[in-house]
Amino acid sequence: MDYLLTRPDVDPRRIALQGISQGGYWVPRALAFESRIAAGIADPGVTDVSNNAEATIPAELTQLLNAGQKDLFDRYMTQGVAESPKTAALLAFRMRPYGVTSYYDFFKQMQSYSLNGIAEKIRCPLLITDPAAEQFFPGQSKQLYDQVKGPKQLVGFSAQDGSDLHCEVQALAIRNQRVFDWLDSLFFK
Repeated sequence: MDYLLTRPDVDPRRIALQGISQGGYWVPRALAFESRIAAGIADPGVTDVSNNAEATIPAELTQLLNAGQKDLFDRYMTQGVAESPKTAALLAFRMRPYGVTSYYDFFKQMQSYSLNGIAEKIRCPLLITDPAAEQFFPGQSKQLYDQVKGPKQLVGFSAQDGSDLHCEVQALAIRNQRVFDWLDSLFFK
């Protein structure tokens, strides 16, 4: 923000921040603490990053995770991942931004990424997309909408126009039109 505000080609009253996929967590978090952002888009809304990841592991592993059994958790995860090169590649990709190599550390770090008690601090307008068949963060767009106390809009996306999946990947033109129309209504009334 500091850099943007030094640029003569930036209107400080019209700075918007957009987050796609897990960015639907990071944007609301930023908006809660950075008052110089004029508007935000969360696509989709994400209130708890760990929910989806924990749903993919057996309950016994979740118990080890919550009990602080790092060595045992990592050992079992390593054994399980060895059976699936696809899962190994996916986890390696997902873990990279977190800067960790331990499965335990990855899952524990994700558990700390929750907007509970934070989303209510957002004061600028927030558009939250809500794809009907959201695969990774189902129901969280509505949860975020309910938590935000400032101006907000929940925009649904449906199978009828092919925009019902995570990040509206099959109907980006529809998604972009709705987002840009919303920004236009805010910044160019």
